[in-house]
Amino acid sequence: MTDLTVALAQMRCEKGDWSGNLARTAQYMAEARTAGAHVAVFPEMGLSGYCDPARFPDAVQTLDSPWIRQFVALTVEHGIAASGGFIETNPGGKPFVTQILAQEGHLVGVYRKNHVVDEEAEWFSPGRETPVFPLRTPDGEVPCALAICADSDRPDLFAAFARQGARVVLHSSAPGLYTRCSTPGDWQAGFDWYTGHVAERLPVYAREQGLFIVVATQTGATVDEDFPGGTFAFGPTGECLARAPDYGETLLIISLRLAGRHTPGAGRTS
Repeated sequence: MTDLTVALAQMRCEKGDWSGNLARTAQYMAEARTAGAHVAVFPEMGLSGYCDPARFPDAVQTLDSPWIRQFVALTVEHGIAASGGFIETNPGGKPFVTQILAQEGHLVGVYRKNHVVDEEAEWFSPGRETPVFPLRTPDGEVPCALAICADSDRPDLFAAFARQGARVVLHSSAPGLYTRCSTPGDWQAGFDWYTGHVAERLPVYAREQGLFIVVATQTGATVDEDFPGGTFAFGPTGECLARAPDYGETLLIISLRLAGRHTPGAGRTS
């Protein structure tokens, strides 16, 4: 029996604000470690902000940039693994939407968003690989995969993760809203939209592939775009194990009990 305690950060991430986003990430990592989490998961492009790379050129960074080294070093300072997202330089073309996994001062894994939707295609290049990475816990290693936002529309990606032995998918999102939110009702409508979108997809993949899938999502108003939140954990029978209660910033802590591998296709979807 392996326990993996995950902290899912539903947080505001300002566009192009590496310094501010890293400072707030460090605060959440400290809180997550105090709560006993093994890994903290941060939203898609939570470090760089979700932004147009032409408008925010300094948001685009290499894997060995000082900002990324600072993020990786935080895993030593706070004694917790972490997954963070940013816009990565691509020498061969448009930049990648990248999510990294770091532990004990080292990069454990790098994943580049496979499913770049039409409205993002002008800004970003898709990745092609579906890697699985070992995450160490006191009870042993847990094979984990990373997924990003619109990857939730691609069941084949989750099947590929499962074929390679993944037990847990750390999913990070930043689903932008098309209109600005001016009332609590506007924010609630955005939250309800993304909650419904996820509920139609990820619990199905969790059940079909026998996976735990956990989701951390951007929320709040940035300089030119609003994000609705929506943070969840789904078990391998498709049940919702935990979810953020609303669109407010929060750190959701959930312990996953990884016994024998679940047989895909059994159970129910909640």
